[in-house]
Amino acid sequence: MRLIIAMMKHETNTFSPIRTDWQRFLDWGAYLGDEARRAYEGTGMPMAAYIDLAKELDAEIVTPVAAEAMPSGPVTADAYERMSSDTAIGVVGSIARMRRNSSPSPSSKLSVTIAPCRSSMIPS
Repeated sequence: MRLIIAMMKHETNTFSPIRTDWQRFLDWGAYLGDEARRAYEGTGMPMAAYIDLAKELDAEIVTPVAAEAMPSGPVTADAYERMSSDTAIGVVGSIARMRRNSSPSPSSKLSVTIAPCRSSMIPS
C-alpha cells in the first residue's frame, strides 16, 4: 500500500494586509519530497500522526509537500497552485508507478482519500 501525505497549513485572516505568497511559506517552513517527511516525522504535528499511522500499516509513504506559513492574509493563487500541483503530481506519479509495477486485473482498486481542507486556503 502506498499513502500520499501532504500538508498545506495556514491561518487566513481576511483582514490582514500581509500577502501569503509562496515566499511566506518558504520563510516559515516549506519542504518538498523526502525532506517533508524528515521535517515532520516524530513531531507533535498532525502530519507526523499520519506518518505514524502509515508506518503501522507498513505502507510506503510519499510526501510531495509540507508547507506552513504564519497567520496572514489570504493565500495567493500562485502559492496555492504550487502546493496543490506538487500534491497532484505526487498522486499521479504514484498511480503511474502502481500501474507499471502490477498487472491489471478486474479486482484492482484505487482508493483516494483527501483529509479535510479549510476553504479559506482556496483562493477566490
